[in-house]
Amino acid sequence: MGTLGAACGSSSGTARSQGSTVPSKTSKTSKTSTTSTTSTTSTTAPPVLGGCVIRPTTSCPGADLTGVNLSGANLGGVKLVRAKLSGATLTDANLTNANLTGANLQDANLTNANLRGAKLARTNLTNANLTATNLQGANLSHSNLTNANLTNSNLNDAFLGAANLTGATTDQTTKCPNGTQGPCNFSG
Repeated sequence: MGTLGAACGSSSGTARSQGSTVPSKTSKTSKTSTTSTTSTTSTTAPPVLGGCVIRPTTSCPGADLTGVNLSGANLGGVKLVRAKLSGATLTDANLTNANLTGANLQDANLTNANLRGAKLARTNLTNANLTATNLQGANLSHSNLTNANLTNSNLNDAFLGAANLTGATTDQTTKCPNGTQGPCNFSG
């Protein structure tokens, strides 16, 4: 998985770079024909989202990350409880064991994301693209998955108690919560 490249630090969700690159410095000192060269390597500060340093296991409750691009981000174990992630792009992101309880992921793109063991209870995933997403063992209880695209996703052992799956799309490539191949039957 890639590392997070862009960051946002305002409530509007606007991305801005938080990384600082230290330019190489070369100094040459001539004393009795001796030359000395010193160089400083480039470093990048960890990205900051809504005032929180983002890396695996970071806790940023209620962060406003509306529309942010977190493609390929390694956010395993991150705690984004009640975060605003509507319209966010999380394709290929690692969110293994993340806590997104009560988050708003409406219209988010989570294609090929790894949400294995994630806590997504009471999360809004209306119109979310969850194509090829690993949701194995995830807790989606009381979540809103209205019109979510779950084609080719792994829902094996996912907990969907009281979840709203009206219009959710699955197909023969979807692995259903009971371990069978789809299309999944979420009624009753």
